Amino acid sequence: MKVVLIWPPTVDIKSNFAGMASMPLGISYLASYLREKGVSVRLIDAFGLAPGNVKPFKEDYVTIGLAPKEIAKMAEDADLAAISATASVSHNVVLEIIKEIRKIRPDMKIVVGGNHASFEYKEFLKNGADFVVLGEGEVALFELTQHIEGKKDIKKIDGIAWKDGKKIFANPKTRFIEDLDSIPFPARDLLPMETYWSRKEAHGPMRSKYTPIFSSRGCPFACSYCSSPIFWQRKWRPRSPKNVVDEMEYCVKNFGITDFHFEDDNLTLKKDRIIGICKEIIGRSLKITWNTPNGIRGDTVDFEVLHWMKKAGCAHITIAPETGSERVLKLMNKNVNLEHQVEIVKIANKLGMNTCAFFIIGFPGENAEDREKTRDYIGRLAAAGLDEVGIFIFTPLPGTKIFEKYRRTYGRDWEKCMVTAPHWRKDYALLQGYRKNLYMNFFRSQALHHPKKILKYGKNLLTGRQETKTDLVLKKALGNLRKRVLS
Repeated sequence: MKVVLIWPPTVDIKSNFAGMASMPLGISYLASYLREKGVSVRLIDAFGLAPGNVKPFKEDYVTIGLAPKEIAKMAEDADLAAISATASVSHNVVLEIIKEIRKIRPDMKIVVGGNHASFEYKEFLKNGADFVVLGEGEVALFELTQHIEGKKDIKKIDGIAWKDGKKIFANPKTRFIEDLDSIPFPARDLLPMETYWSRKEAHGPMRSKYTPIFSSRGCPFACSYCSSPIFWQRKWRPRSPKNVVDEMEYCVKNFGITDFHFEDDNLTLKKDRIIGICKEIIGRSLKITWNTPNGIRGDTVDFEVLHWMKKAGCAHITIAPETGSERVLKLMNKNVNLEHQVEIVKIANKLGMNTCAFFIIGFPGENAEDREKTRDYIGRLAAAGLDEVGIFIFTPLPGTKIFEKYRRTYGRDWEKCMVTAPHWRKDYALLQGYRKNLYMNFFRSQALHHPKKILKYGKNLLTGRQETKTDLVLKKALGNLRKRVLS
């Protein structure tokens, strides 16, 4: 049984210089799990293998990476092609990959998986896929290989959808891997890591050879804008501190990696566990740095937690208050203490940790008064020592309750599900102007209260040092400007 795992090319807006590519660790977990079960597996990272290959796609977009025809050619000797459709923006390019595989190998079995595919499985089954894995993928994908070999009844596989003639069937996801320590570490050796390192870009600020890492899966909360709790069914499963740091030490010794980016939804959910991870790192004298680009829940940390994180090498944290309005927080079904977030920024600033805060604007029901509160709150965070903000215009995600209301607006043009630039919104121009003003207000407040932080942007731009995500964005913006001037 030969399986090829496919990470599709990145889809982005032509003018976007803020998008960052990070190593696809989720699909690497699938590879290591299958390999441990004795399945022959290859991994095609379409972006990582050809990051300089930029092609027009649809009206306002580009694909970055191997073209669908090239991917199909590389995959033609497999028995099963497993394609990741994690983000909605990759929907149509995944369909093109399926189409190209069918041209070369009409008999090849094709399965799609990932967050987006789990919620839109019918779309893929109607357009060429044989199967879709729903939710967590390791066990279902392995059992699917057994089914294809005639050893497993498809009806007995948990979390899978399939097509039989014109009929579509689905077994809902009901079982999860309870002991995450039992899963082998991701197959990083199958990724073109040197390519990512040479590009010097990642989801978080990159200081040296880096890797993303997950210490847990899932989220127990129910924020209405987020599909993660629905995908993981509000189950949170942690790895043990020892197992997490075993992986970090393995990466240090085998790949020379010394910079780790935790992509958990809830890294700091349990105080004793995050402190345990920190003490494991310190106890092994690992000379590393790490950050939390996906964000931590500010309510779960205090001085003690941040103290241990800093001592263990954490250089940058991201929090996600999302808004400065208590009213909008209720609309979002997000229960966070805004005052506590300010205190966390103050503590982190005193400890010498860089901080970032995420915000969503244009949430349904938000009004002008709410936006003023968000503006003022961002100013307060800047005064407290916040290093940077990430401000995103609300885009509904498949799986959320809000999604169906907006789906009629853009139909199946999945590229429009861009968090950074949902051009399809009638109020996009208004929100984009407001977004720019929020950024300017943040920088004005930062310059007033912490002028050295503003000067540091310029210094880091000249030296190439990355301490914040903003450093990378400025570097990419400058690079794009040079290209335009030279062309």
